[in-house]
This record gives sequence, C-alpha cells and structure tokens, in this order.
Amino acid sequence: MSGATRTVEADALDAVAAGRADDPFAVLGPHAVTHAISHGGRPAIVIRTMQPSASAVDVLAGDCVVPMARRHPGGLFEAMLDLDGRSLSDLAYRFRIHEAGETRQAI
Repeated sequence: MSGATRTVEADALDAVAAGRADDPFAVLGPHAVTHAISHGGRPAIVIRTMQPSASAVDVLAGDCVVPMARRHPGGLFEAMLDLDGRSLSDLAYRFRIHEAGETRQAI
C-alpha cells in the first residue's frame, strides 16, 4: 500500500479519463480558479481537454500559445491562463493537437 494521499481532483481526473465520470464537463473545459497561487493571486482559469491519441496539446487564446500539461496518461491535458481582465465567458480559445506526426486545430 502506498503512503501517497489521493485527492478529490485526482479521483475526478481518473474518472474522466476512464470514461466513468457522471459529469465529465465538471472537469473538462474552462473553469475559474479560486486559489490561483501559481498566478500570484490574479484571476485565472484552468482549461482541460481529453485527447487520448495526442502527444501534446496547446491552448490558443488570442496571440497567446500555452502548452498544456498531460495530467493523466489516458490523454487528459490541462493549462492555466490569466484572465487579464476578461470574464470567463469572454475568453475564446482553440486547441492545437499534435498526434501521429500531424498537427490539427479544434474549436
């Protein structure tokens, strides 16, 4: 038995990646971050996507390109972005998905 403590977030990511989440969009997509310690207390959002066959995913928001971190080996990716004075509903973004030696963009 491992001494590591599981978090509710880790359990939710596992459930989405395994296809057993009751509400996958409670995890996937954009969500406001209320504890943006890593962003110096500035308003931020976390964006998550499931891309099981991707080797890498970037978030494209305006002129900004943010590489997403793989949070789960099943293909769940995540990035945190500053809101920069915008509301969550005003943030337009796309994904750049790298898979099988090709790159494609998705809305």
